[in-house]
Amino acid sequence: MTNPKEKQREYNRRFREKHKDQFMSASGVYGKEYIREAVARFRANNPEQNRFTNRMNKAKRRARLNNARVEKYIKKTNITNWGLGICGICGESLEGDYHIDHIIPLSGGGEHSASNLQLAHPICNRQKFTAIIIISRDDRTASNAGR
Repeated sequence: MTNPKEKQREYNRRFREKHKDQFMSASGVYGKEYIREAVARFRANNPEQNRFTNRMNKAKRRARLNNARVEKYIKKTNITNWGLGICGICGESLEGDYHIDHIIPLSGGGEHSASNLQLAHPICNRQKFTAIIIISRDDRTASNAGR
């Protein structure tokens, strides 16, 4: 009887040989070069997702430096005000560029989790710096109604 690992290796070898065109890079290189090219194509075709991923990775590194709790996978749709399209700090409509802000800053002991993230205008986020500003949804609608 054959070793299961050897059996799996043989199956993988036959699969790669049969589907070689799917694993070959444009330059004809197999393996790591193909993966690099595929990742580069994805990043070029999905700049918004690439930007979001880079920001999340940067925040995770900062959170780990502060020994804060880090949620491994955060979906955009789970961020507090993602679907609302409003700034989590001033309550105004978000158009164009935005920052992903920690409601309780990492430097203040906040965790890197979807429940502690909100979208904010870049200027609002820079002015907030490390302050903790919590505005209820009722306050936002009341302040926006008079404008």
